[in-house]
Amino acid sequence: MIQRILIAGHSQSFSLGLRGLGSDTEAVETDPIDDVFSGLNGPFPRTAGYWDALVANCRDQVVALTWQGSQHYSHFMFVDERPFDFHCSQLPEAPLVPDAQLVPERMVRTLLARSLGSLSALLARLSDAKKVIVLGTPPPKGDNAALRKILLKNSEEQTGKEIVNLDSGLLLKASEDGISLSDVRLTASTVMLKLWSELQDLMQETAHNHDADFLPFPHSLIGPDGFLRREYWAQDLTHTSREAGSVFLDEIRNYYGDQSPRQPDDDTHSKTHVQSSPFAPQGSARGAGETRPQTSQNVGMCSLALHQQSEIDQLKVEINTLNKRLGRAHEEAAQLKEVVRQLETKGEDHAAGNQARPD
Repeated sequence: MIQRILIAGHSQSFSLGLRGLGSDTEAVETDPIDDVFSGLNGPFPRTAGYWDALVANCRDQVVALTWQGSQHYSHFMFVDERPFDFHCSQLPEAPLVPDAQLVPERMVRTLLARSLGSLSALLARLSDAKKVIVLGTPPPKGDNAALRKILLKNSEEQTGKEIVNLDSGLLLKASEDGISLSDVRLTASTVMLKLWSELQDLMQETAHNHDADFLPFPHSLIGPDGFLRREYWAQDLTHTSREAGSVFLDEIRNYYGDQSPRQPDDDTHSKTHVQSSPFAPQGSARGAGETRPQTSQNVGMCSLALHQQSEIDQLKVEINTLNKRLGRAHEEAAQLKEVVRQLETKGEDHAAGNQARPD
């Protein structure tokens, strides 16, 4: 018996058949995609009302959820001064960028994990769903020269338009920071692949923490080098074509499209988002008992630390605000003490006058 599946989520869901209804509406509506899938369409960028509508409609539903997926681009697309790199447990054979500053893998994971706090909160709210499936997101596109051309083309088309997605957001950042898209150094594609791998691992961990399934991005769409196959690119930095979406829909249907769905974790194909490292020698694969490589603890002024600086600056602003409030409170307390002192002095003078007055 066919089981209906509701697809919801961020912009990666558009290749699966969803639509963005624009930023000037709060309307949320469920529309059929085919005989198995329906899509929860709504405002884009997504609003709190969109997620509230998903929670309100999830009871006894199988929900397939796309969640962000471009964090590695929004954080690290442009290189600040010196590039960074790290040893990735998911891809231990991946080469290191020669002139890069090594940073600890756990620092990378900590930063990426912050972007999944809202996913964790949403999954907790979807407890009435029959099943929740967190969908893996596409791997990077492994040709930085082609990505630069896409950025330059989109830059020409973006002027005066609303900032609604990663490409337009990066273009705004470049404009505000005086970055030349023709000259700026882009983070190495191998580093992007490592970051994506860490992100998929964290998404899977988050899903399992809430008894949700994690269905990795289909391996048939990934080339032998680990990157998204060129024929499935959409003409932006991170998204896939509708053809890729059709393949992913078939994958979801294969696992969950009947009343007795298979569990992805029961199939070797989906035990992990990285079956074997594309950087491993021919015929080799990463062993289950391999330990996490050690990295330098001296991170200096690496790019990752610079990206965290904005959060530190925000905390400093909040601390300064609290200090100002505390200073005003001290001033008010001193003024109150002076009022009390004056009242006490007047009281004492009045009492002394009464005692000096003859009966």
